[in-house]
Amino acid sequence: MNKYQERKGLFDIYDSAMNAVRGDTVVESYLTQASVTGDIYVVAIGKAATAMASGAITRFDCADHCQLTGGILITKDGHLPSKPLVTHMGNSFVMIESAHPIPDQRSLEAGHTLVNILQNLPIGTHLLFLLSGGASSLVELLPETVSLQELQQLNQYLLTSGLAIEVMNELRQQMSLIKGGGLLNYVCARKITALYISDVQGDDINVIGSGLVTEPKQSQLNMAAILSLDNMSLQISSASLRQESSLPPKGDSGLLLKQLPADILALLHQGNEGRNQSIKKVFDQCYTAEQVVRQDSDGKKRVGRVTHKIVACLGEALQAASDFVASQGLALHHCPTLYGELTSSAKIIASTLKAMTPGVMISGGEVTVALPKNPGQGGRNQSIALAVASEIAGCNDIIFMAIGTDGTDGPGTDAGAMVDGETCERGLIQGLEPMDHLRRADAGIFLEATADLISSGPTGTNVMDLYIGIKLP
Repeated sequence: MNKYQERKGLFDIYDSAMNAVRGDTVVESYLTQASVTGDIYVVAIGKAATAMASGAITRFDCADHCQLTGGILITKDGHLPSKPLVTHMGNSFVMIESAHPIPDQRSLEAGHTLVNILQNLPIGTHLLFLLSGGASSLVELLPETVSLQELQQLNQYLLTSGLAIEVMNELRQQMSLIKGGGLLNYVCARKITALYISDVQGDDINVIGSGLVTEPKQSQLNMAAILSLDNMSLQISSASLRQESSLPPKGDSGLLLKQLPADILALLHQGNEGRNQSIKKVFDQCYTAEQVVRQDSDGKKRVGRVTHKIVACLGEALQAASDFVASQGLALHHCPTLYGELTSSAKIIASTLKAMTPGVMISGGEVTVALPKNPGQGGRNQSIALAVASEIAGCNDIIFMAIGTDGTDGPGTDAGAMVDGETCERGLIQGLEPMDHLRRADAGIFLEATADLISSGPTGTNVMDLYIGIKLP
């Protein structure tokens, strides 16, 4: 079997993984089995929002125990459906195209539209939230103390910091009225079913989309210390970030040995103060005695019951890929899921591929990349593909694919890359040096020149990244 056929074989494995986590099929499957009754209003937010909403419409079109009264769909540029989504009652979805990965004015407008809709729905409406990765940027509502420019400043810093997504999302929550369970304040006593496609390590619903409808919980970070302006040079170590935390380790703890810049600390303090004041005002305005389901002994008001369910995750994609490999009679080699720093993760993959007997290696995850001041072209999948290519240079029996399951990999339209033992040689012939491109976070330019990039377009799901390699006999 030649390399062309083997490359096609990697795409077949990829397709088997993706079919197991498609947003439309997993939502329809869950709703077929679950008891979701009454008048339903769909709130679909994220990169997979269109597919997830389509699955809900398909299911409710043939259901006789409930009716879909409408919905709102908020997704990133280029991810809206080609035709309007319409319920069987003839009601069209509100469809909003918003910004990712840096929020812009559209993100704020989407937040205001969402909150206005939620507050004006009949109190007996059953809300079906369909949440996937990307929601953190796509929709936002800010306290009066924070401007759009300040929100963008925080997000720009976080995206280049190399911090774990759990940490980034918790910091984002300090400047938001809807993240970290804040959106529940606008839901009042309405019943909620929330379905998630997980794009985070550990499938933590508090992290997916920054936890829009999860019950607010005690901070995993030492926020009191982080927000203390008396110590502007606060050193955030892995210990302080994870003090009394149940978060699993993610990557090299050295990435967390960082100082938050003074301007970022000031923003967090300013946002947190305004957030607390605004949330109290909203809660008091939104709730009446009849709408509050219960009031705990501590005086806190609680919203109606929320049912949470993860309907797709990386583990399911990896299992489907493994099952497909086994069905083809190929030897299967597992590599641990990878959430660490890019260079060390690439070495783990390359060493596994070089040491294993002929067969297929399957892994996944989401490696961390600390970007230079002026990064070039290409995301983390293109970067890890080029890093692996550097490690397997000259190994003509190895082919490796790194691809984002959402169909995008950083800025641009490429989803990842497929490299082999000759990738680096092809680039060097054209005067390109792989390590130079890796240092400048410019793997995309190198891999474009070597014809190794992969473009898939929107996939209707988002369960982090897949790493698939094959070693030929």
